[in-house]
Amino acid sequence: MFQQILAEMQESMQESLKLFIGFWKELQDESPNFQYLGNMSHEITSIAGKIRASYKQLVVINPTNIYCRMLYALYLKKIIKDEFEAFDVYEE
Repeated sequence: MFQQILAEMQESMQESLKLFIGFWKELQDESPNFQYLGNMSHEITSIAGKIRASYKQLVVINPTNIYCRMLYALYLKKIIKDEFEAFDVYEE
């Protein structure tokens, strides 16, 4: 069960990264489509919530798994750009 949730979380992280890249690419366009950006930001938020829920499940199943914690902390730091929460995850 742990491995399945972890694999799903990693897939969601990859999807999130693709959405972020697409979002910033569209935003830098000469005339960005703001409706499209709004839809993408909704998708990004939804996936981030899914990733957070997966992480919390994984911590309940195996609270000492360092790989899971590091992966989530790197996601927070590099993709979400939330260094404070990433630090908290590192410190747990």
